[in-house]
Amino acid sequence: MLVLSGWLKHLQQTAEQHKEIAMVGTKLLTTDAETVYYCGCHTITLEKEDRVYGIGLSKEGPMANLKRADMLVMQSGEVPWYTTTALLVTREAFFTIGGFDDIADGKGIFIANEDKDLSLSIRKGGYKIYYCADAEAIHNHDYAKVDRKDTYHSKYRLRMEQIEKDTRYFLNKWAITYMIEKLPHEDNTSIWDGEKLTRVDLDLDADAIKKDIVTLQ
Repeated sequence: MLVLSGWLKHLQQTAEQHKEIAMVGTKLLTTDAETVYYCGCHTITLEKEDRVYGIGLSKEGPMANLKRADMLVMQSGEVPWYTTTALLVTREAFFTIGGFDDIADGKGIFIANEDKDLSLSIRKGGYKIYYCADAEAIHNHDYAKVDRKDTYHSKYRLRMEQIEKDTRYFLNKWAITYMIEKLPHEDNTSIWDGEKLTRVDLDLDADAIKKDIVTLQ
């Protein structure tokens, strides 16, 4: 991961706009420095009566294959959650909510969904999360090109049993029903029944769902 010039300054300026802004996310680019890997418009939650029952990414349709200066990408604003990569969190908010839910006594999160968990904790604490389009970083997240057998990936980063355990803990902690992952090439959206995740065809344009969507504002 490589942060680009002015990254921290832009994050700080956004956080200073209002005392309620506790987390500020960065525009993440792929290694060509032009294609967007992740930005504010990709974040999505499903919310009803102050409860988040779905959370994840929507990178399909007009939000697929975005470029660095595209209009959607350059729109900064409040988001329902954000990835922790190159993220700014205010010290006051971080310690007020208790920080990350680290593993202790067999509970907590080690490697997966810590970003979603932190985001929901920040919001529960009465704070807001923003995406800053001017803060940029290059993030190489292409696991097709890594050596999955090296010590880091085999022992830590790609420990699938731990990822599954973290995911179960996160879903049960927040009573999440849907894990949303709509990508340009595939839809990995799943429904959680309390014991296992099952792929589901979740139509975000359906009337019953559309009214509950929260994304970049």
